Amino acid sequence: MTNSSYVEVVLEGSVELIKGFVVGFLEGRGIQGKAVFEEDDGAGEEGALAQLLRLVSLKEDRIRVVVRKEIHDLLEDALQRRKRDVPARIVSVRDVREVSFDFRYHTYSRQAGEELKEFFRHLPEGLQLEGYQPREVLNPDAKGVEAYAPEHDYEVEAEGKIRGEPVKVVELYDRLKHVELIELGEIRTA
Repeated sequence: MTNSSYVEVVLEGSVELIKGFVVGFLEGRGIQGKAVFEEDDGAGEEGALAQLLRLVSLKEDRIRVVVRKEIHDLLEDALQRRKRDVPARIVSVRDVREVSFDFRYHTYSRQAGEELKEFFRHLPEGLQLEGYQPREVLNPDAKGVEAYAPEHDYEVEAEGKIRGEPVKVVELYDRLKHVELIELGEIRTA
């Protein structure tokens, strides 16, 4: 599947009603995947959903999602047929080539730092890493100092941007959002 097979859809209406309609729609059509929305935890359950639907942001009565084009077409038809029963509508649709997010991390743990650096050295195929250059500070004189002391014998921090195909980026984002040491920015579309 190419990057251009995705669209960003802005839906307007009751958030809970839209969520319920979308979940029922996917279930009724036999489309596999769990509809996980941003405020849901969904830990370890993302899988096939990332191919179908993903909430990117929520603002009052508008939801922005990234979905495969064919899902959008089916969803649009369903909303049109039920417009008297479901007060929700598609406000806009645009092609999505890729999605991205910024991240940062900081730790005083040498083990955690090594694990983070190793993880970002081996991202899944199809993802690009930009601006990532971990900065380590080694201070052997501080060895043995307590964790809350002003000096530490090891420190690493980094920031960067990950971009690529929507499904792969969203899957990685969902995986990283449960790592305490990593701070994530919002998912953006291009």
